[in-house]
Parts: sequence; C-alpha cells; structure tokens
Amino acid sequence: MKAYKLFRVLKSGNITSLFINKKVILPIGEWLPSESHPTKGYSLRENWHCTGQPKAPHLSDNGRMWYEVEIEDYVPFARPKKQGGVWYLAKMMKIIKPFTVESMIGTTIISYGQEAKIESVVNNTIYLDHAIVVPTILYTRDYIYENEIEEYVVQETTSDSSV
Repeated sequence: MKAYKLFRVLKSGNITSLFINKKVILPIGEWLPSESHPTKGYSLRENWHCTGQPKAPHLSDNGRMWYEVEIEDYVPFARPKKQGGVWYLAKMMKIIKPFTVESMIGTTIISYGQEAKIESVVNNTIYLDHAIVVPTILYTRDYIYENEIEEYVVQETTSDSSV
C-alpha cells in the first residue's frame, strides 16, 4: 500500500527516523523490516508509523521531509485528527521518493465533486486538466498548495484569450 512518512533530513541529504533509532541512515528503495528500539521518554514503537496523506499537524516540518513509502503487513491505527487521523503501523516499509508538489503531476484528485487530473505545477500553483469556458473569456481554476493535500485555496483568474 502507498503511504507517507516524515523523515529527518541531515545536511548530507540522508534521511533518518524522527525520534527512535534516529542515528541510523535509512536507504531508499529497499524493504526495511520494523525493529524494536526502546527509547527513554518514548512509548515502545515496534512498527513503522506511516500516514495515508503527507500530513501530521502535530509535527514540525523544520529540517524534515515527507516521503512516499510502500508498506506491507500493516494495520490501521486511529489517531486524533490533530495528529493526522488514521495512521498505519507497518512491519515492512520501502522508501520510494520525496513527496513534493511536483510529484503530484498526473495524480487524479476530486475537485468540486469532479475528478480532475493535475497537469502541471508552476510556482507551487497546481493546474488541473479542466477549465470553464464563458463566451470570449477563459476562466481557469488555479489551486494553490496549502501544505495539506486535500485543502486547496481556489483563485479564479481571467485571460483575454478568445475561444
């Protein structure tokens, strides 16, 4: 299953876990079994903790980056909405790639109750594959990425292009 995980990014560009066993550099593209590392001040965390969306409002993004991961042998774990909602506790995880706005190109999302495909991203503005045509003015919906995948601020812009 595709999921997301927030990692600590070192100056070297390598990534590590946020809190538990955080001195170990994690490889990209390899299946990693979960391990148990009792750590003073933390609850025992025997599995990889991942989310269904790249968000965990209770955690800072400072010096960290979201990655798309693939997980196996997992169970859902209900968390409060302020912690991102449902998490997945996985016994196996493979780190795929950093999650960026640009990595959303080609993704289909729901926009105003309709499916829409993300065609391009320019200056963190997401452009979808649909536009509303009104006599001689083209109205295009621009979606601004607001740090949460499912929430977009809508700005309508006009173009003097004739249709």
